[in-house]
Amino acid sequence: MADLDRDLAYAFAAVGGGRGLVTSVAVDLDPSTTPTRAQLDSRITSLTDGLERRVEALAPALDHATARGLREDARAIRDRLEHGIDRSRLRGLSLAVCGTDGVWLEAGLRRPVRDETHVGRTARLAPLLPTLARDRTLVVAAASRDRGDVWRWRHGRLEPVVDAGRDGQGRHDQGGWSQARYQRTIDRDAHLHLRDLVDAIARALAPGSEQLLVLACAEDQRSELLGLLPSHLEEALIGWATVEAHAGAAALAEEGERLLEQRLAREGAALVDELTGELGRAGRAVAAWAPTLAAAWAGQVGTLLVDGRTADAWACPACGQASAGPGRCARDGRELEHEPGGGLDAALRGTLLHGGETRLVEEHGLARWDGVGALLRFDVRPPETRPPTAGART
Repeated sequence: MADLDRDLAYAFAAVGGGRGLVTSVAVDLDPSTTPTRAQLDSRITSLTDGLERRVEALAPALDHATARGLREDARAIRDRLEHGIDRSRLRGLSLAVCGTDGVWLEAGLRRPVRDETHVGRTARLAPLLPTLARDRTLVVAAASRDRGDVWRWRHGRLEPVVDAGRDGQGRHDQGGWSQARYQRTIDRDAHLHLRDLVDAIARALAPGSEQLLVLACAEDQRSELLGLLPSHLEEALIGWATVEAHAGAAALAEEGERLLEQRLAREGAALVDELTGELGRAGRAVAAWAPTLAAAWAGQVGTLLVDGRTADAWACPACGQASAGPGRCARDGRELEHEPGGGLDAALRGTLLHGGETRLVEEHGLARWDGVGALLRFDVRPPETRPPTAGART
């Protein structure tokens, strides 16, 4: 099973428009809510029983081939869920299946989801959102006079990149004048060791990378280590892990995830501030469902901001073009159909298909706009209404 990333999210967004209907299933695997395998099996049975009842309720209104395809998909999904889910690293699972069109997508999720099933022309995207919004890679480095470990953390896994340790060299404890001289040598070697470690970090996190950096070392070494960082590593640094000097990978991964959550919260607040400022000067931003859906499907959205709420939406059954109200598709004139996934799914789909990013932000930040807004790639105002650029003639 693949971990959810942007490419897999795009694949989910692109599902639909074929001959068959798409069955979407989300399963909560969080051990805090379902600690035992027996409890999970019971929930899976309830979920798949409900899916089969839904298919049978839809079948009379469908042609024979479509109904048969849905039944086959429901049986295949039951078999998949009842056999072999590895939930050791996961908190959720999302499936999108349409055997008629040869579609079978699975995404392992790092955040809990609600159990749900859905049958429609497209795949459900909202269950992907909490994990997708946290799809960031961390470089985690642990330093001491002896230690120099660098890992890369993503999708809940901490994978070693380099071990730049010094094999236990330490401080000299002999007395007399030789102690001071030897100690200077040890201190110089320790400084060179930290410099070598920074070089290893810089090779793992090159300038221009979207990766973030977490450092772990004794507090009295932080200023020395910080002074060795080149500017691009300083910019990538999101915090210092508060763990013991020789903490293992599991403790460092937990600290890295905590620091990432703090960083994402700060970024979300900054993006909401940017959205508010752009709206205030009628700049590169829109808010509320109608203009945001229009911008998403016009390919204008650079960053979609949502807080998890949704609203009614309608979509073209052929091209997927979405709107906040009923009517006809501006592209092909077809009657728009009610979007079962609502405005949230429709905005996510339009944004992902056109290469935009999505951020999940605190609810209070977007409350005045019903939970949605977007920063645009370019100014959509007519040229005559835009403010003059610096140095332009008026």
